[in-house]
Amino acid sequence: MKHALLVFLFITLLSPLAFTVHAKELSTGSLIKGSGSAVYLYIDGKRFAFPNEKVFFSWYQNFDTVTTISDQEMSAIPLAGNATYRPGKQLVKMTTNPKVYAINEGNVLHWIPSEALAIETFGKDWAQMVHDVPDTFFSDYNVGTNINSSSDYPVQTILETFNAPEKAIEKTIASETPAATSEAKRPIPSSAVVTHEYNVGYWASSTQPIPQLAQWFEEQSAGWTKQLDVSKEDLTSRVLNFTKSTGDHFTHRSLFFTKTPETTSSTYQTEFIFSEVAFLPGYLAYPKAIILDAPEQKNGTYDFTQFTTEATSTVLDWYARTGAATGWSAPTYQTDPLNPLYRLTMQKEPQTMTVEAVTLIRINDLVYDLNTRYSTTSTK
Repeated sequence: MKHALLVFLFITLLSPLAFTVHAKELSTGSLIKGSGSAVYLYIDGKRFAFPNEKVFFSWYQNFDTVTTISDQEMSAIPLAGNATYRPGKQLVKMTTNPKVYAINEGNVLHWIPSEALAIETFGKDWAQMVHDVPDTFFSDYNVGTNINSSSDYPVQTILETFNAPEKAIEKTIASETPAATSEAKRPIPSSAVVTHEYNVGYWASSTQPIPQLAQWFEEQSAGWTKQLDVSKEDLTSRVLNFTKSTGDHFTHRSLFFTKTPETTSSTYQTEFIFSEVAFLPGYLAYPKAIILDAPEQKNGTYDFTQFTTEATSTVLDWYARTGAATGWSAPTYQTDPLNPLYRLTMQKEPQTMTVEAVTLIRINDLVYDLNTRYSTTSTK
């Protein structure tokens, strides 16, 4: 993944048919934008962001129906989440996991366990339908049951059911329980404009360069321990991570900065992602790493993803040493001959911890991709 940031801003010339409207004239299903280039889907007084152009074009053929509202009106419309891929139109997989999934109602992912089944269900060109979902956006989906036959996933019926993104989002909202969010006030520089929010952080653009922003966040993190501070050689990107312990809890505060390409006409110098993740007692998370996505806790399993510049051997050694010091069993190790993946497993009844490290995929050539999963299960 070579993009400067995981946040996508639509840079396009809108059709001459695009026009300015007042927010009160909007209806569910409207596509809107302000003076910037980001396009949102309007649903029942809220707006939903398209994470990238591939998601947008899974629903639309062009930008002809986008309407413009004032920035003041846009800021008054709360950002409620992300739009997701159209069910039946695309297949998806994580950038760090080779499993391919089909999407259905409620943003539920269904694993396709074999190529033969993929061909039977989606045709011989099924591989061309597969799009990578960055780990940061994978929390927009939930993993469900596997597809065992083509009858489990009637493609044409699903396409007809979800022929507009608001239908998919409305069904998702109706089926979900609101996620808990942090009550702590997130530090936001006065020079920054927040473009997207999620339950553990936000994405933003700033008129300040990377060094000034990094210094500001370091000042805001007084009392935290800085664990990671790495810049790309040409200084076009930088990652920071701080940790803080409070009693038997600990928190990661992570930042990923990237310089806005000089080829764009944007007045912003820097784009960045901020996240702050609080862990429950007993969980281990490598400190010299950033965490950009929201940890998911479901059915007794707690999953989260880290990114680090450290070598895989260094990371796995830390888990083994720290685990031994906190009552975990000696680790067992596995490798996957088909993927650049190393797996470490430790036990501390009734818990099982699994760490999966992938070392060959990078973000902006800066940080190794470390995919860390921590699983908790009940045992007799």
